[in-house]
Amino acid sequence: TRPSDSVVIELSSDEGETWTSIAPAYSGIKIKSAVDRYLDEEISLDGWTGAGFDRVLLRLVYRLADGLPAANNGFYIDDVRILLSATSVETAPVSAMPERYVLAQNYPNPFNLETVLDFDLPQNGHTRLQIHNIRGQLVSTLIDDQRAAGSYRLVWDGRDALGRVLPTGVYLYTLQSGEFQMTRKLLLLK
Repeated sequence: TRPSDSVVIELSSDEGETWTSIAPAYSGIKIKSAVDRYLDEEISLDGWTGAGFDRVLLRLVYRLADGLPAANNGFYIDDVRILLSATSVETAPVSAMPERYVLAQNYPNPFNLETVLDFDLPQNGHTRLQIHNIRGQLVSTLIDDQRAAGSYRLVWDGRDALGRVLPTGVYLYTLQSGEFQMTRKLLLLK
């Protein structure tokens, strides 16, 4: 890259009518050594979720300072990961800490637009909640992080990891935390 070329990360919440830069422009990044070859960047989209943000578009825009075609110039972007979470994850109020692991049956079941998944964790630990299709193929990872002991409620909107609406069918949801693992079935009807 040349010092005046840049990449901008932009986001739109109105189907691409307007775009907002959500991170500083990356410009003229130099490689310092073989170990320092790649720029690793994480950008939070927390301010772009919730009510009013039903569909959000994200784009990387490469801008050449001299207007020349991008061939043989510019940035190489790979290993882009966009981590999607479920519609919402919140801690439900509890009067006491759970004494055992619980993965409750989702409700409503069957469901159309969204369903609620409740679970209890009696101790802190790495927790994973995943959705698989009936053939056992991973559809979406809803949670994959450290969680404190407590009761949790998650609302899932029936979409896969890429945000696509899933077809009607039976799906499996699995909770793993510490040595605990439990799987239940849910039915999505469109």
